[in-house]
Amino acid sequence: MTKVLNLSATDDSSIVNRLRGGEDQALNIVYRKCRDYCINFMINNGADTEKAADLFQDAVIVFYEKVRNKDFELKSSIQTYLNSICRNQWLTHLRDNKEVFVKDPETFEYLNNLTDWFDEYEDERQSRINKITAALQQMEAAGGNCKELLLLFFYEKKNMEEIAAHFGYTNADNAKAQKYKCQERLKKMVNA
Repeated sequence: MTKVLNLSATDDSSIVNRLRGGEDQALNIVYRKCRDYCINFMINNGADTEKAADLFQDAVIVFYEKVRNKDFELKSSIQTYLNSICRNQWLTHLRDNKEVFVKDPETFEYLNNLTDWFDEYEDERQSRINKITAALQQMEAAGGNCKELLLLFFYEKKNMEEIAAHFGYTNADNAKAQKYKCQERLKKMVNA
């Protein structure tokens, strides 16, 4: 069975410990796990792709520096923490470039709504992750290869040839058909 890092908050403390221990791979996990969501948030709120990527990179550095401080205590998920850093950096960028006039009362309402939306979206995202995690655990308990196959494809980014070889399927098309069946099964379980 492939060992995979769970996406739950309990693993975030493990990642923090690994970062404190100087393990560079843990920073790669943080980057991979959180990048798309943070960047998409900024893009959806007016950033261009390059600026959003720069701000995310800065946010990861801020996070890493905070984690390396022995007094730092993570009280949320890493994703939520990075979301907050990115949100603040984006709003600071807008203010500094006179793109948002923070003295305007309507702007404060906009910023509050933006923050509320971001937090609500994060709650929905975490709920979805919890449903997927529970469904994968049910798949594992039921037996078969579905959980492992899906994790190999989506988490480890293995191609169909590698998956076929791993499970002993005759070819990549058979692996693809099995992945589709497992994926549909997972969708039904999550949406039930």
